[in-house]
Amino acid sequence: FRMANAVASMAQGSGEETEALLKRPPIVIAHQIPQKDLEGATSETKSKQWFDRKNPRCMTPLVGLRGLAALWIVVYHIQCYTINLDGEYAKMFPFFVEGSQMVSVFFILSGVSLVAFYDKEKLSSWARIRNFWSKRLARLAPLYYLGLLLAIPIAVQAYRNVHSSPGVITAESLLNVFFLKSIFWPSHTDGFVNWEVQLWQISAFMGCYCLYPLLINFKAGRNEHIIIATLCYAFPVICYFILAEACESLAEKELVKNSTPYGWLVGMHYWYIPRLPQFVLGMYLGNFLFNTSFLLPSGLAALLSDACLLAIASVTILFAYHEDRIYLWERFFQFLMVPVHMIFIMVLCHEEEQRRRGGCWRSISSTIFNSKPFQKLGELSLAIYCIHLQLFNPFVMLSKYPKIDKDWESYHYWIPVNLVLPFICVLIVASAVVHQVYEQPMKRLLVKWLTNGGRIK
Repeated sequence: FRMANAVASMAQGSGEETEALLKRPPIVIAHQIPQKDLEGATSETKSKQWFDRKNPRCMTPLVGLRGLAALWIVVYHIQCYTINLDGEYAKMFPFFVEGSQMVSVFFILSGVSLVAFYDKEKLSSWARIRNFWSKRLARLAPLYYLGLLLAIPIAVQAYRNVHSSPGVITAESLLNVFFLKSIFWPSHTDGFVNWEVQLWQISAFMGCYCLYPLLINFKAGRNEHIIIATLCYAFPVICYFILAEACESLAEKELVKNSTPYGWLVGMHYWYIPRLPQFVLGMYLGNFLFNTSFLLPSGLAALLSDACLLAIASVTILFAYHEDRIYLWERFFQFLMVPVHMIFIMVLCHEEEQRRRGGCWRSISSTIFNSKPFQKLGELSLAIYCIHLQLFNPFVMLSKYPKIDKDWESYHYWIPVNLVLPFICVLIVASAVVHQVYEQPMKRLLVKWLTNGGRIK
């Protein structure tokens, strides 16, 4: 208005009035404007969180943790292949015998990672949700179907042992192709076999990804979310406790193995129902980590991370030398330990963020997971997981060390210690080749094909 009046005065030819108007101070002084209005409405929101989605450096140790989890599961499965005819584990690698804990870690990490990179805004429309599903499918499908193809020789032998009908084989094939095996896990007594072996976890991941857009946009109050998180933790723990107690009440091992509670206890490990709560708990952890200002001091975070790793190792050693560890209390404790896994992931992120801000403390856990070998293992973790059992069978057969009992439904081996390290080396090299030559090109190709409506431009 001052400039407009000055221009009008100039037009009227009054030079003195024009000069006076230009020298007059402004009506609104800058310091009278609220600071919040100057910085924008989002300044208050940004101050409440320390996580930077554009530079998620705090998640670096989680990549190494994923690599450790993959390697742990590989050695655990090798343990499973060293079962003797009495149904007892060979005590070759007792520290790795309780590998089912790492399965829980995988599902929690998956929930945390999705919340970090896919918030409500990125899934606010149908087009964005479809793009999210396309990327998730392109991430899992190449290695999943490669694992299924490599498992066909094992499946053919297993189908012959249980005398499966063509209808059963067709039904199970369809369940595997459409990622439905972990949602509908049929009984082995009906002629079904575990064709996909360890790939049930990929099917469960796909089910979680399908529900993620619905879960992330779910609106409820704080009390409702606390109740949901409590139920997600308590439900599988109570189920496993009841089933393990029912199995403990049976005196003989043969009665345990042929009982209905034992069948449910074994089956729940593969089912989608107890795994979805772990994924949801990972989402809650991700929301707490990345949408709040809470940040532990560097020293406390380092101390807690090593304490959590020690607790996980202690439970593992406890079960390694327990004679009733097979499928009874082992699976119960993997769900009971979920809070420890969540705290472990949280303090690793806090410690890394404090290091970025100049903190001087670094735990043993963080040092291990930030090292280049574990970072590389984390990048290859999906390939390692999807092909390790498929490569293990021919590796052992070519090494001429199998001990086969034809009365068993599948092959069980005594594996010499000197074969384990060479197999792990072969597996890592093979996974690196598959990752570079097959997984990455197929992922890019599938993303283009799915996002362009089935057309590659």
